[in-house]
Amino acid sequence: MFEIFFAVCMGIGIGISVLVPIKCGWDYFPQNKGFASGFIYMGFGFGSLVFSLIAVRLVNPDDE
Repeated sequence: MFEIFFAVCMGIGIGISVLVPIKCGWDYFPQNKGFASGFIYMGFGFGSLVFSLIAVRLVNPDDE
């Protein structure tokens, strides 16, 4: 139950929270919207990678 709840909340949370930085990036860099979006998505992807590895270690510390 924890794993399902964690996966659903993580997916919804990232999906909703990416909209605000994208809008701010477009406002700050109107001439480079693609670069701003790419940089923001790269940050979100890298953060998801790092924290998913940490979450796996917390949930399954003995690799069983």
